[in-house]
Amino acid sequence: MSAGEVPERDETRGRFLWLLVLAAALLPSLGTLRAPWIAEDTSVLARVAAEGAWSDWNRPWFGLEIVRFWRPLVTLSWGLQYGLSGLEPLYLRLFNLGLHAGCALLAFGAARRLGGGNLAALAAGLWVAWFPEQGGTV
Repeated sequence: MSAGEVPERDETRGRFLWLLVLAAALLPSLGTLRAPWIAEDTSVLARVAAEGAWSDWNRPWFGLEIVRFWRPLVTLSWGLQYGLSGLEPLYLRLFNLGLHAGCALLAFGAARRLGGGNLAALAAGLWVAWFPEQGGTV
């Protein structure tokens, strides 16, 4: 084996690992794309439609003054998505699934760039891809 072949093999392995992380992020949720609205989806969209995407930044949900249901970036994202695609759950889920996959790839790339090696990068990417706390909107 010549010295010129090793980087090519590493590059091929790297591409495979990127694809593996991408598949790990996307495949578990593909079956839910056509599901109807679930969990708090409708209440979030109703709030966004009635009060705007910025409403989470300045007042609590459901009149709760002690414990706030405060997710300003999520509400802002839903407001953007609502403005672009309306009330179609498929588009909202595709957008959020794309963000989720992008975050998994970002974790993989960051770990690899920081010198963690392929195994550490794969572990970081899969950790994000398979993190057990995924909202119903993914």
